Amino acid sequence: MIRKYAKYVGYGALWVLLIAVVVWAQLRTSEHIDTATVSNIRIEVEQAGERTFVDSRALEEWIGNKGLSPIGSTLSKADIAQLESAVSEHTAIAEANVYLTYDGEVAIDVVQHEPIARLRIDGYDAYITADGCIVRAADGYSLPVTVVTGGYKPIFGKKYTGYVGDVIRDSIATLDSYIAELEAQKIPHFEQLQDNNKALRLVTSQRMRQGMFMSDEEFEILNNDLKRRKSEARSSYRHRKQDIEAKISALERRQEETRNKQRLLKNEYDDFMSMVSFLTHISRNEFWSAEIVQVIASGGRGKPVELSFVPRSGRFTVELGTTEEYERKLATLNRFYENGLNNIGWDKYRHISLRYRGQVVCR
Repeated sequence: MIRKYAKYVGYGALWVLLIAVVVWAQLRTSEHIDTATVSNIRIEVEQAGERTFVDSRALEEWIGNKGLSPIGSTLSKADIAQLESAVSEHTAIAEANVYLTYDGEVAIDVVQHEPIARLRIDGYDAYITADGCIVRAADGYSLPVTVVTGGYKPIFGKKYTGYVGDVIRDSIATLDSYIAELEAQKIPHFEQLQDNNKALRLVTSQRMRQGMFMSDEEFEILNNDLKRRKSEARSSYRHRKQDIEAKISALERRQEETRNKQRLLKNEYDDFMSMVSFLTHISRNEFWSAEIVQVIASGGRGKPVELSFVPRSGRFTVELGTTEEYERKLATLNRFYENGLNNIGWDKYRHISLRYRGQVVCR
């Protein structure tokens, strides 16, 4: 029995000691956070191959210029959430994780966007990333990526920075609101139509009854007058119904036009992302990233995106057409390089088309 009580006392003492240690550690940690200062910023940037927008030094300088450096402040006053939010908003950064270490260091781990091409068309100068983000090109700074030129008309503005998918989502949401607004405008017309039909039923339901002291001639006159008024009412209500229905139809046409705009936006986004997929493929392929120096894009704003490119070899332009089955088309071109141009010469043609399945058309 004594051993049993001793066992319980021992367990109780152990719990008291454990609680005391936890409380002491919390007090020491709280005191440390209130007194210790941030002494250093450590930035780890996950590189996207050789093509990188920023390195740790550039990002640290950007943080300092923004007035966000926490160095010198106590750990308790270092606003890590604000710093993480600000770093995440940097145009080159895809993901950011910011945290404090016990010894007073702010650690910033970031993953930057992977640049795959530079868009250089009328009024546009920006990098396209593998995840469909647009990053404005900085003055005096150039990355070794394929340049996209031509008459392509993007679905985003000339000064836009960010994910293209966000542009589409916001635009479609705006159009959804407009469709809902048009639907609300139809409600009063439906109510008018209902009232008009009700009034017409009341008129057409009227019947003339011949009174006991009413002559046949008088009854016929009154009955003919009622028929005339009912005929006029039918004509009036019919025209009013047509006018109301025309207004409803006009609103429905505007709704359908808006839905067509939404479908067009989705198609344009799909086309853009297909082009991004092609550019990502050649960017990550050792041979094609060295071979293709310029991509010429056309289409956009309702027209399918079609691509041509200027290779480093030869003096010809390659017409890819749409990006559909682009890997197969490039494989066909590669075989033509090896089995055709290596034998007949690289200067024989000025134009090579891969538009048709399984064919290489040259002129």
